[in-house]
Amino acid sequence: MRTSWIAFALAILLMLCITGCGAPAPVVLINYPSADTGADMVDRGFYITSYPGTTLSRVTLYFSSNTTETYNMQLQAMDSAYNGTVIGLATSSFSGSTSSTDLKTVVFDFSNAAVTKGHVVAFKMTPSGGSGYVYFSTDGNYGGATPIVEETEGTTTPPPLNTDRRLGIAIIVEGRQ
Repeated sequence: MRTSWIAFALAILLMLCITGCGAPAPVVLINYPSADTGADMVDRGFYITSYPGTTLSRVTLYFSSNTTETYNMQLQAMDSAYNGTVIGLATSSFSGSTSSTDLKTVVFDFSNAAVTKGHVVAFKMTPSGGSGYVYFSTDGNYGGATPIVEETEGTTTPPPLNTDRRLGIAIIVEGRQ
């Protein structure tokens, strides 16, 4: 009886270690939630000037469209530049409405992808499905906080990070410190 209890306890301990024994839980690293209804087209990109963690767990963005269709959104994270090494790729979806100011909260799961703390992390957004325009919220509650999140004119030329368009977007980033 005692031997089976010990074996059971060891099995539980092994299972816990396989799923992250001793690893700290992800925390909110950047919290610039949507503060208004301002938006820009998703062909723009954005980057974090100095990533504050060691992993990328989840990114929350706010999207809208001008149709009631379902849109699949792909978010790609790259190290140092839009043409840098891929950190991770996540997909999520949202249902649009007839108002481009009706923002939908969309969460992208990057499964704790490894990131070099202090590096630039650049993000590209790609929509699929639906026939309308897709927008993302640029009115974040960032107020001069650090780390800085910059929106860019695009994600291609000029490399490595295109031309800055505006300071800040609405974004929540979770990861391990």
